[in-house]
Amino acid sequence: MFRNFFILLILLACKNSFAQSANNKLILGTEYGSNTVYIGEAPAQKLPYLNASADFTLSFGLWLNVTAYHLLESNLVSDETRPSVGWDIPLSKHWTFTPSYTHFFFAPESPLPHASLLNDWAGELAYSKKMEWMLDADYLTGNGESDYYFSIDADRPFYIPKILGKNDELKIMPDAVAYFGTTNFYSSYQNKNGMPIGNGGAGHGHHGQGQGGGGTSSGSGSSFSVISIIGGLPVHYYAGGFDLYFTPSCSFLPNDAANSFFYFQTGLNYFFASAHKHKK
Repeated sequence: MFRNFFILLILLACKNSFAQSANNKLILGTEYGSNTVYIGEAPAQKLPYLNASADFTLSFGLWLNVTAYHLLESNLVSDETRPSVGWDIPLSKHWTFTPSYTHFFFAPESPLPHASLLNDWAGELAYSKKMEWMLDADYLTGNGESDYYFSIDADRPFYIPKILGKNDELKIMPDAVAYFGTTNFYSSYQNKNGMPIGNGGAGHGHHGQGQGGGGTSSGSGSSFSVISIIGGLPVHYYAGGFDLYFTPSCSFLPNDAANSFFYFQTGLNYFFASAHKHKK
């Protein structure tokens, strides 16, 4: 069913975008992360990863993303593959609404905390001016269980032009995000691995989700609670269609402050057919 849904969307998108193909955007990227965490829940042991991603956005806002993750301790090529489809719908000059769907494919006996998940249905309301605000609502389904969470994300980008040449740019973007919701999928992970439920660490996630590192769950899976509060300082260097970035972050766990932790991501993206431009 989901495969047919993807095919139908792709065909409709291609049919309506031929006349505006110059405005389509393709981004290819790769990333290293110090640990793999999904929406605030960490594995029992650190799982550093590499990923590769492709993000294609059509001229009228429909986007398709595929990200494949490889755990450095694994012998498999891909330990998780995450195809997503969404639609950026402008509501006004500064407001955008994005409905999206993500499906999860995992390797057998996956050690990832979120390996019981299958589907993520999401909606995001974003406001962008000098500050950027995002409110997300996600409904997750898996093997006989479900979760929901909300996140509030705020960041303030600062731009420094002409770092090494006339056409390059540095972006520094202090960022804070808070996650609220249930984590039944992580309780399943704890039960599977014989871990105590209700004490330990979390990470930071979200076209995508975030990564983090260290510990066990910050609360009971079925109860609605604050999962984590993340502070980050993404730094991007743009030049000639390339985006080189480094993001150090700290995850604060309101229910288990002693197990708050630092982590980082670094990677490289390349923009095809459209140079990076920021909003004034």
